[in-house]
Amino acid sequence: MQGLFAEGYKTQVVGKSIDELKLDVVNGSSLTPKGFEDALQKIKTEAAAS
Repeated sequence: MQGLFAEGYKTQVVGKSIDELKLDVVNGSSLTPKGFEDALQKIKTEAAAS
């Protein structure tokens, strides 16, 4: 599933602000986007603390 996610997420991410990103299902994978969302939240939190 991660391979499918890696192939499909770019169309939903490239060129968008980090605050605009919201992935639900990417190429049939509904769990991998959850990990992506968790990573984005961590990035936002760390950036705000800097």
